[in-house]
Amino acid sequence: MLARNALVAAALIAAALSPPPFEGGPPGPWATQASAQTPFEPAAVVNGDVVTRYDVEQRARFLRMSGAQPGPELEQAALAQLTDDRIKLAAAEMVGLTVDEETLARGVREYAANRGLTMEALDAQLRRAGVDMAALEDAIAADIAWRGAVRRRFGAQAEPSDAELDQELALAATGQSVSYRLQELSMPFAARGEAETMALAEQLSRELGAGGDFRAAVQRYSSSPSAAQGGDIGWISEAALPDQVARELAATGEGGVTAPLPLPGGVTILKLVETRRETVQAGAETLDLVMLQARGATARQLLERVLQGEPDCATAQARAETDADLNAIRSDPTDSAAMQQTTRDAVRGLVDGQNSGPLPAQGGAIAFVVCSRVSGASPEAREALRGQVRSQRLEGFAAGWLQELRNDAVIDRR
Repeated sequence: MLARNALVAAALIAAALSPPPFEGGPPGPWATQASAQTPFEPAAVVNGDVVTRYDVEQRARFLRMSGAQPGPELEQAALAQLTDDRIKLAAAEMVGLTVDEETLARGVREYAANRGLTMEALDAQLRRAGVDMAALEDAIAADIAWRGAVRRRFGAQAEPSDAELDQELALAATGQSVSYRLQELSMPFAARGEAETMALAEQLSRELGAGGDFRAAVQRYSSSPSAAQGGDIGWISEAALPDQVARELAATGEGGVTAPLPLPGGVTILKLVETRRETVQAGAETLDLVMLQARGATARQLLERVLQGEPDCATAQARAETDADLNAIRSDPTDSAAMQQTTRDAVRGLVDGQNSGPLPAQGGAIAFVVCSRVSGASPEAREALRGQVRSQRLEGFAAGWLQELRNDAVIDRR
């Protein structure tokens, strides 16, 4: 904000030192400049605080850099954001909060780190987009101030009680499970090249969607280990699927075929064989698991060897470490309500030391070994839920307060 104020001050000084338009006679070049809009003219005045056209231009460029599409709506969105920022900063001052330079600098560093950028890379990105660092600092300062003001005003009201957490845990433990039985046809780019593989995938998706023989196409084109089973990869929970795949399947009827979907180094086409929906009562409990993953055509046999004799978690992990096609992952104690539905289904009814047996998975197979099962939510799960509830409530309070402040604000848009 200090940098923006310096820019505005410099522009105003330059304007004051500029020659005035001629008095009398025909309008000359200075008259033309005086009648045109200048970057530091007010675009709006919010509770007496000026938003300049330069501010709007900079925010629009920043939004464009962040992926917004150009057009008249972009400038309107930029002005709306800046108007809200002025309102938020005034509200923060009202509750005694300001953003000092150290806090602002930390906020900018966090902004860069969250996007995988060094400060040098962020500065270069801003320069390419024509965005002054001061414009980014203004946006971050308003966000920091507003979040602090909301916490100061509503923090006590947003804190959930233990009774409310118990109720939330009970609700979270019950839900509807959606699972899909799928067939896959997967092709790597390495065999034909990316362009040819994608063209073939598009052609196959159209032909198979029109009633073509999916199993026959799998036998001819698929390189996945599931090709030996006609591409059948069994039941997979919606919660275990990437968002893009879940959306595609939700829009596909039973017997339908998806559009080509990206894989690392390749592409896949899925056929939705059957959809299953059921209400699940997970119960409040904490589970400690080992997940075993096996790759390749012999994945099932590899897992059967590891699970022979029903080993405990330590033994299963040790056995898995002896084969490059096996991987063992030990989870932290996790509340069952927070687990993916496929995991809950796989370990339902198992006690300490028991395992799920091999289960089909994309590219191979998986299995779970139960290390411990304890009734009641873990302290870690309760605290994680407490944070989620607190954040949700603060968001609600913030939205309501901002709307009140907008209604009370004196806004003059030029």
